[in-house]
Amino acid sequence: MLMQLMKISYGLCIPHSCSSDNLRNISQHAENTLKLPIRTDIYDYNCRNEEKAILPFYEDKYIISFFCAYTALLLISTCYDMMIHHSTKGDDNILVAFSVLRNGKQLFSSPDIADNRLGALNGLKVIQMLWIILGHRYIFNALSGITNFVYLQEWKQNLTTSILQSATYAVDTFLVLSGLLLSYFFLKHMDGNKNRQFPVLKMYLYRYLRLAPSLLAMILFYISIFKILGDGPDWVQIAGRFSVACTRTWWATALFFNNYLDQSFSCVEHSWYLAVDTQLFLFSPILLMNLNKRPWKTCLACVVICVCSGIYTYIITIQHNLGALLFEANKEYLVRIYYPTPARMPPWFIGIIFGFLIHSYGNVKLSMVNKCLAWTFTLLLLCIPIYVQLFLNRADEYSAVNAAFCNSCTRQLWGIGIGIFSYLCTSGNGGIINEFLSLPIFQILVRFSYSMYLTHVPVMAYFIGEKRHPEYFATMKVAHQVMGDIPFIFLASTIWTLAFESPFRVIGKLLNKKEITSEKIENQLNGTNHSREKIKKDTRKVKVISVYRTDDCKKIH
Repeated sequence: MLMQLMKISYGLCIPHSCSSDNLRNISQHAENTLKLPIRTDIYDYNCRNEEKAILPFYEDKYIISFFCAYTALLLISTCYDMMIHHSTKGDDNILVAFSVLRNGKQLFSSPDIADNRLGALNGLKVIQMLWIILGHRYIFNALSGITNFVYLQEWKQNLTTSILQSATYAVDTFLVLSGLLLSYFFLKHMDGNKNRQFPVLKMYLYRYLRLAPSLLAMILFYISIFKILGDGPDWVQIAGRFSVACTRTWWATALFFNNYLDQSFSCVEHSWYLAVDTQLFLFSPILLMNLNKRPWKTCLACVVICVCSGIYTYIITIQHNLGALLFEANKEYLVRIYYPTPARMPPWFIGIIFGFLIHSYGNVKLSMVNKCLAWTFTLLLLCIPIYVQLFLNRADEYSAVNAAFCNSCTRQLWGIGIGIFSYLCTSGNGGIINEFLSLPIFQILVRFSYSMYLTHVPVMAYFIGEKRHPEYFATMKVAHQVMGDIPFIFLASTIWTLAFESPFRVIGKLLNKKEITSEKIENQLNGTNHSREKIKKDTRKVKVISVYRTDDCKKIH
């Protein structure tokens, strides 16, 4: 099925005087004369020269002007911070929210973890992000200009490469951690008062400020900026797909609904995960309020939802004969199984359960024997999905039942494994694994994880589009290329974080701080008025009793 996603493309340089019509006539003459069983399509929009821009849009000048104006805003805010605000040592305000200097210091400052036992989860996020980058690099290389395409059949049957092909489970790790942290911090917020008011609208607003600006900027970048950055035989196809897709479906990506669209024209295609996570987040207040009041019944409901999702995925796979592997993937598999929320939500609900367990039973210390058994069981759960991938890759024939089992069960097993892994680390039973994942370097790098997720695809697409000749596909060669990608991805993510993520995070904190301050002032005023009223009421009830000596009384009379 992988062949359905691939096509042979050939790029070459020709004199400027030669047009696409000339090439089309030559190609058709060769096909008819030599009786070639190959059809060649030549499109004029794929031809490019110095005088011809790639897919010029009317919006380009406005988008470029926006990025120029935004850059000026960053510079003005930074200069204001350096020359005026920094010397006065005043509190943060909206004028310094866009300061690259201030945000940069906070971004690279030593970690200050609100809950120290959660530090290992940050390290886990960073490693999973690197796994995603590694997996995407192997996919891009396999689908773009290699000289040993037949070798992929042998390559996919290796145990080491099964780990690379299993990088899709890293997304499930992020879903588990998303649900886990959401339920954990919610329950921590509600500690001691189960009837405490929960600000749902503020929660939605803060999340939108957290995710939307960087994503919206990436949409604009895809439409008008990326296409003018490079050149190559495949550049027009890659940049053109990015640009055209975002002009058509930008609204779905901006509304976090793009995981239900045809991915051939999905804007910022890899943002489908953000859509899944956001849709589940919108549903979360109902679940969290019930988790606070009826925790075990809510956990049981989460288990039922996971089972129903698995049954749904199993039935869909059987009905449509869908695959379960990278090399069996087609558009129908992506649309029905890989992207939709109903098929991808079990790890998130598993995370909700483990967030409750960590909050309520997170101080359980295991004996050395039980600790070894728990870690062995956890690693076994995490190895099962990888070995299932290897088993299916080595199978001689396609089996719908095996594919259905893989699609419906392996992600849930992986989610349970990550949940137990997180519980062991956060409960003090992590040992050297917890110490490694809690290193300060991971606490800093995790701040770039969202921007790394957004920018790693365009960075790798740039190098793929710049290729001038086919390459030999080999595991270590691609690993070497990934090591070269990471510095550029880190640079791009740093720029993206400072420009579009940190400023709006500061704005969110300012809004929250202003609201808290207003509440405190109001409470103080209410408290003062209440005290005054109480004093007045008490004064009316006071009876003054004077005690005199007998001699004094005689003197008075």
